[in-house]
Amino acid sequence: MTPPRDARPVPSDKGRLRLGGVVPTGDGEFWVLGDHRWQEYPPDGDEPVTRSRPVALHLAGGRWTCTWGPASRGNRGFSDAEPDGSGGLWAIRHPSHGFDGQGEVWHLAGGRWTRELLPVDGGLPYEISDLAVVGTTVYALGVIRDPRGVRLSALWRLGP
Repeated sequence: MTPPRDARPVPSDKGRLRLGGVVPTGDGEFWVLGDHRWQEYPPDGDEPVTRSRPVALHLAGGRWTCTWGPASRGNRGFSDAEPDGSGGLWAIRHPSHGFDGQGEVWHLAGGRWTRELLPVDGGLPYEISDLAVVGTTVYALGVIRDPRGVRLSALWRLGP
């Protein structure tokens, strides 16, 4: 099944869809996540700027629907997700490159995205590498970087 080709967030060039994860939710039903990237050309004729917007595409009943993710700084799309057991999903949004302490966990429920802030003492930078859902509880696996630059493994328990 081919994802829809005509979804795009703003008038621009045709753009391209970059996929980063797939989440099966039933027989012939799944979510595909990633980001849509496009070029914007400044009016002054300067070099084009690459923009992106996270996107979650849902296939159910042989029909695709598109749910745009929250606007982002830089080129940040969804890369991994897990179903939440109630028709929505949990998703990871990674930074554009390297460890910059900006990994995010988002929850999609009822067509609305909300960000889950991870409890990290002292506001230290962190990254999320994987999600797992058991019932209605989501677990996020990742690393925290301490002030000396040492990466510490972390496991967060989120949800109700």
